[in-house]
Amino acid sequence: MDEKFDFRTLFLKLQDYLSDDDRRRLHFILGDTIPRHLRDDPTLSGTLSLLESLCDQAK
Repeated sequence: MDEKFDFRTLFLKLQDYLSDDDRRRLHFILGDTIPRHLRDDPTLSGTLSLLESLCDQAK
């Protein structure tokens, strides 16, 4: 399998274990690494967008 696909799969599995507070903490910890509009949305959808942004930066 593609290494990037494996990494994204791992992100999704980890996401399932995060509480709402955990998501807020994750967004806070990443700070200036991601755009502000992504940091301000700690919902499940927002966190997936945040993780996608991290994957895009790794390219």
